[in-house]
This record gives sequence, structure tokens and C-alpha cells, in this order.
Amino acid sequence: GTLEKEFLENFHKGRVAVSCGTKNSGKSYTALHYLNWCFDNDVYDHYFLCLPTFEYEQSDSYSFINDYKGKAKIVVFSGWYQMVIERIKSLPEHQSKLCFVDDATGGFRLNATQTELTFIAQIRHFNCSMWLIFHLLRNALPTTFRCCVDYLFVYLNTNRKGLESVYEEFV
Repeated sequence: GTLEKEFLENFHKGRVAVSCGTKNSGKSYTALHYLNWCFDNDVYDHYFLCLPTFEYEQSDSYSFINDYKGKAKIVVFSGWYQMVIERIKSLPEHQSKLCFVDDATGGFRLNATQTELTFIAQIRHFNCSMWLIFHLLRNALPTTFRCCVDYLFVYLNTNRKGLESVYEEFV
């Protein structure tokens, strides 16, 4: 449809997406499907994948990534770290980058460092797009970051407080 087309045509232009929802609601599936599409279509020059369960994933949902190593510049981290920001910032601006953070709930917090907040606020200037996946958004993102979110995907969430927090933080 039209929204999917708009997303595929524009997300790589330094945009930020956030997905939130309960376990097994399709958050990671959708994002990984996009990632696979990016690999197939050579969308980005560099991929920074923060995947805490990459080594232990039992459903093999990340297995396709190994097929692309060597064909694309892919770096897999076990979490969101300061060095991810430094690596992205060190690359030439003209090279496109994707920072993908699965299960970001533990990595982003209201008391983010000034370096993290500055990076997020200026992410477009680094020619970097970012996709973060959360189980719960309640007080997870600093205001500076919420203002930079271009796409918000809300998946199955039957928790009233969880839905209220999405409303409070983004609407």
C-alpha cells in the first residue's frame, strides 16, 4: 500500500523508527523483514546491528544475516554501546548507515548521556537511519529522542498502561 511504499522510499534518508509491543507481536519480524529487503536491494553502505540475543536466538530469525556478511559491511553488537555511536560518526557522511537495535528496552533510558542525546538529535547529519524495538515504552525515551521519531509502529498491546504511555509520549 501507500504507507509501505512511502516508508521504503524514505526511511533510508536518515529517519528514525520505533516499534513497541508485547512479546511475539511481530515487532522484530517486521524489522528483520525490512533488514532482509535492505540487504537484497543494497540500501545501506553500513549496517550496525545491536542484537542482544544474536548468538542465542533459538528460532534462527537472524540466520539470514550470516548469508550477507562479506557482501555488506555488517557489524553485530550484543547491545547499544557508546562505541556504536563513535563507529557511525567516524564514517564518511556520504555513506549511508542503518543502526538497528532489537530489544532496546534496556539500552535506552531517560538519563541518556549528552553524547547519546546529541547523536540522536543529529542522526540525519550522519546519513544514518535508526530502528529501535521496545517491549514497553513507559518512560523509556528522552524527550529529545521522542521528537526525532518519524515512524511509530505499535503492535499487539493489551496493557492499558502501556498504551497510555505510548499516547503520553508520542501523541
